[in-house]
Amino acid sequence: MIKYAVVFKSNNRVSEYGSAFEVPEFDSEVFYSAEISTDEFIKLLSMDTSKYEAYWDGDNQTVNLQKKAYLKLTTDATDNDGDGIPDILADGSSTATIYVKKYNSDDTLDANFNETIDLAVLRGKLSAVKITLTNGEGQVILTSAAETVLSIVRGSYGELVDGTVQIFFRPS
Repeated sequence: MIKYAVVFKSNNRVSEYGSAFEVPEFDSEVFYSAEISTDEFIKLLSMDTSKYEAYWDGDNQTVNLQKKAYLKLTTDATDNDGDGIPDILADGSSTATIYVKKYNSDDTLDANFNETIDLAVLRGKLSAVKITLTNGEGQVILTSAAETVLSIVRGSYGELVDGTVQIFFRPS
């Protein structure tokens, strides 16, 4: 078994005996240094650090990954052209409902979450840019722009992983 000395840093690097490997979007502070197996090292290099946190389990001498709590955005718009992206008419008046839910790290709906989240959209108009989720759920209305374009709605709140949904404004 090959072992690696790993140090987590805020400068987007994981060190292995003095040589360094770039880890895209790694945002943790220095929290532990340890020897880990090749499999664990590969798991760290390939993890999506925007959705997972790595932590050292000293009792079992392993590096574990914990999924972060997150927002999930969906829509009632349908995919009319089969490209996998829901769409509505680009007429400046068509609408779609955007559903927002807050999930715990174990993928269960957080029915105790009653906080105000921020929403933003690239194109089109939202009925509100802040909504208070009730029992972990909420919704807003997106009105299309009068242009053929892909729009992305993003929900964010503190340390939660942001949620997004794409909607294409299609020509009539």
